Order: sequence, then structure tokens, then C-alpha cells
Amino acid sequence: MNILLIFFSLSVLYLLYFALMAFKKRPVTYSRALAESKTDMIFIVPAYRDDARILESVKNILSQADFGTKDEIVVIADSLQTETLEKLYALDTTVVKVKFENNTKAMAINLALKNLQIWKNTSKLVTLLNADNHLTEGFISMTKAAYERGHKVIQTHRIAKNADTPMSILDAISEEINNAVFRLGHFNAGLATALSSSGLVMDYDLFKKYMNKIDPSTSFDKQLELDLLLDKQQIYYMDEVYLLDDKVTNSVVFKNQRSRWIAAQLYFLRTNFFRAWSELFEKRNIDFFNKVIQFAIPPRILLLTFVMLLNLAELTFWQPLYSSFYLTAGLGLVFLISVPGYLYKKISFKTLLNLPSVVFNMAIAMFNIFRSKRRIVEIS
Repeated sequence: MNILLIFFSLSVLYLLYFALMAFKKRPVTYSRALAESKTDMIFIVPAYRDDARILESVKNILSQADFGTKDEIVVIADSLQTETLEKLYALDTTVVKVKFENNTKAMAINLALKNLQIWKNTSKLVTLLNADNHLTEGFISMTKAAYERGHKVIQTHRIAKNADTPMSILDAISEEINNAVFRLGHFNAGLATALSSSGLVMDYDLFKKYMNKIDPSTSFDKQLELDLLLDKQQIYYMDEVYLLDDKVTNSVVFKNQRSRWIAAQLYFLRTNFFRAWSELFEKRNIDFFNKVIQFAIPPRILLLTFVMLLNLAELTFWQPLYSSFYLTAGLGLVFLISVPGYLYKKISFKTLLNLPSVVFNMAIAMFNIFRSKRRIVEIS
């Protein structure tokens, strides 16, 4: 019990420190003004059986006022309908059709990159998106400006596109805590920000180089992040550049998604734990060490459940558990600092009623870890 208490206490302290670091918002560095840019950007959008949303996403990109005349959209089409493909062609979109027996996102992206090389693509910058993502005003011009100032790996700020159901609101809250703690908080502390599977803007040649090294049997975004940190590549976070992202709307999708994520975290923790210590002491690679240790932090919903159980024990046995008070206060402060005001307005009693379901599904996800190890590479 004491070991568990220490472990969860350290996890809460870690989250709290970086949440406090995120409390100070950075001023907007790059203007949203539509300045002429010499940088050509290519948008790579994997789409697996996502006919309805991919069309809307492509239209969203094309509608941006700062979409350049030489900018290009490449849709990686996996099992899309013929009608959808024809509509994509009509939108002057490059389509790379893929069909693997056991398709993974990394395999699909690398095939697209291979085709682009054959077609002699000359883009300087790549933006990786999901089929449900929508850009916001200034996304293109601001990321191009950051790239032209020397930032070769950029992570943008993902926010919820659909925070309109209890489950999607809870998922949106989780995303914003990630943004505060693992991105803005780390960035303000002088550490590398966490990458995501979408909203990543990267030098094209650099992206191609690192994607060629990705093992398709692993979670590619985490592997990409570790490889970048291993080489001490700077990861720049643009908190003011927003990307709209669909959030989970039902518990089944939530359970499957979290099963993959937890399995991937444990895999990378296990395979990199000793190397992280070696990198820290021999090469002073704090970012790589920090990232691997980060994988050991349990999901926040499990932290919350543990704290609630401690509080329940205190009420049941009428014994003051000071650890319960400190953990409750610390975790509460993490949520208070990290969750933006617009989401607080969406939290209702109905939203809170979904918490037990989330806890239950997270528990199932934990039990499914070993079974899901073979599935961590599925496209989310």
C-alpha cells in the first residue's frame, strides 16, 4: 500500500508541477496576417473507411485563406468508396490508394512518401492530419512563419471539434490536460513538448528520414517522438495555433482507444527504461529520460479513482489520511489549472454521471493490455 501511495503521489506531483508551469500563457509569437510565404506545405491525411469526414476535411483545408498556390493535399485512401475517390479527384487532391493485409498508419504514410518521391515532390514542409481534423484561421501562415524562423518540428494545439455529448466533453477535458501538462507546461519549463498523431508540422526531409526508421508494429507517433528526442531534436509547441479534432462519443470506442494507448505506453517504457538512464547520465539527454519516465504515469482517471478510494477509506474508518487530502488538493489543482473556461461551462451533472462508466472502461482497458499489444498500431 505504501509503495502504491508513493507511486501515485509522485505521479500527482509530476502533473501538478507541469500544470503550474503551463499556468503562465505565452504571448502570440507569430502573426495571423496573410504574409506571402516561400515555403510549400503538403498535407498528408490518412483516411481509413472515413468517406464522409475526409471530404469535409479536404474542403476545410482548401477553404483556408492562407492555403498557398503550391500547397498540396495528399489523401492516403484505405478502403474508401469509389464515389469518394472521384470527389477527391474533383477537388484537385492527390490520392494514394493503399491496401495492406494488416494496415498501419506508419505503413500507409511511408507508402505515400515513397510515391511522392517518385513524383518528385518539392515541398519543404509536411503537416500530418487525421481524416476528422479541421484547420482554424492562421494555422498555415503561422506554422510556416515558425518554420521559416528555424523550427523544424512543430506541434500545434488540438482542441475538441465536437464537445457536445458527455463522453466527448470528458475526452476534450483529457485532451486539454495533455496540452497543458505535456505540451505547454513542458515547453515553458524548457523541455520538449509531447507529439501527437495529428497536428504535427515538420520539415519534409526530416519527416521522411525519421519515418523510414519507424517499426510498423509499434505506435508510430510515440516511436517518432522518442527517435527525435534521442537525437536531441527540438520540438516546438504552438499553443496559439488550433486544430479541431473529433472526440470520442461512446464508451466502446473509448475503451478500445485507451487499451491501445496504455499498451503502447507500457511497451515503450519496458523497451526504453534502462536506455533512458544511460542517456541521462552519459549524454545528459533529459528530454529522452523525461519522456520514458512519463510513460510510467498512470492514466489520470486511475489517479482520480485511487484518490476517491482513499477519501472513502477515510470516511469509513474515521481516520485522518493526510495523504488523501494532499492528493485530492494536488489533483484538483491540476484539473483547475489545465481545463479551459469554455469546457467548464459544458460540464453538467449528466457529464459527471458518465465518470463511473469511464472508470469501468479504463479498468477493462487495463485488463486488455496484453491482448491489445498486438493492436497498438491500429489507426485511431
